[in-house]
Order: sequence, then C-alpha cells, then structure tokens
Amino acid sequence: MADRGYIRETRSGPTMDAQEAAVRAAGVIRADWIYADRLPPKRQHRAVASEALGERTLIVRQIHEGGRIVVPSLDRLGISAIDIVRTISTVAAKGCGVLAVDTGKVYDASTPANVILDDAAEAEAALKRERIRKAAAVKAARGVKGGPKMKDLPPEVEPQARQDWLENVAMSRADVAKKYGRSTSWFDRRYGERGMMSKRGRRKPAST
Repeated sequence: MADRGYIRETRSGPTMDAQEAAVRAAGVIRADWIYADRLPPKRQHRAVASEALGERTLIVRQIHEGGRIVVPSLDRLGISAIDIVRTISTVAAKGCGVLAVDTGKVYDASTPANVILDDAAEAEAALKRERIRKAAAVKAARGVKGGPKMKDLPPEVEPQARQDWLENVAMSRADVAKKYGRSTSWFDRRYGERGMMSKRGRRKPAST
C-alpha cells in the first residue's frame, strides 16, 4: 500500500517546508497524502497536547495494512516518548509501520520493544533540547543573560554605579546596566528605583 507522510509544527523545530521536502524525498509525492499538524496562533508559545494532533489521528485511522507513515524524524510523531511509543503501537497493530526519514529506520510489529523505547526516549530528548534552544533564543532577544547569578560590583566601582543609577538622569536604565555589565533588574534589587536614594544609600543628616 502507498506510504503517507506526517509532519508537525513546533515552536522552534524544523520548518514545515523542510519537513514536507523530507517526506516527499522519501517517496510521498501526492500533496493530499501529507498530513500536517500546525500550531494554532494562540498556542504558538506553548506545547500542544497529543489530543490536539488531529491530523495525526486522521492518518493513523486512514493508513491501510502494509502502508507506512513517513515522518522527517521520530520526534515529529509525538510530543513525548510515551506518546510516540503508543502511536507506533497503534500503527503496528494495523499491520503498518512508521518510517523515520533522517535515520532510515522503520518501526513496525517486528521491531524489538527495547529499540522502540530507546529511540522514543531519544526523540523526547531532542524535543527537550529544541525547547531549551528556543528559551535561550528568547532570553537572548530580550537581553537576558544566562549563567550564574551576577555578583556584586567591585568596591572601587560600586559607589559610582550607585550614583549613576540613582542620580544620573543623563543615563537611561539600560545605559547604566550596560555600562556596568549588569541587568536593570539587578540594579532594581540592589539600589531600588531610579531617582530615589535606597535605604542603603541614604546619608545621615549632619549633627549640629
């Protein structure tokens, strides 16, 4: 029976065009035999539950005995290792298989369970790495640096930094933060709001 393709959009995974090209290169030529689950606009920032993968449900139902579901990579088949394993199990029970184009592996009733479990776990790990890369990219776009917690400024620099933050109206919040290699939130926590002397920075009135 004819193979059919399945592609799935995620927030930071391969583009749908690239996925479609992969399944076409594997022999799924007809456009109406390529099933695609896309992220609805309101869920672009969140993972999609397996129940929402309507096109995957459809292809699993419509694939006939002897056919294969062709995916660009195994991580496109589901949202977690258990979801992928369950989908392969359902497909295999119909006398069908799943072909992962990137590895050339076919998963069907003859595939050892430990192979399916191991490869599904690796697919889940790939999805997690994808989410981590996305989160890092978002932080970078916002100017948020990762890594260890920012330490105090050197003692010889700290007084001027406090003065710039609290009193130097010629410099913006971002300018001060950039000058001293800290974030604006670090300055907020350290010295309080701009234009106001923090309790730490107040001077006692001179005695008379």
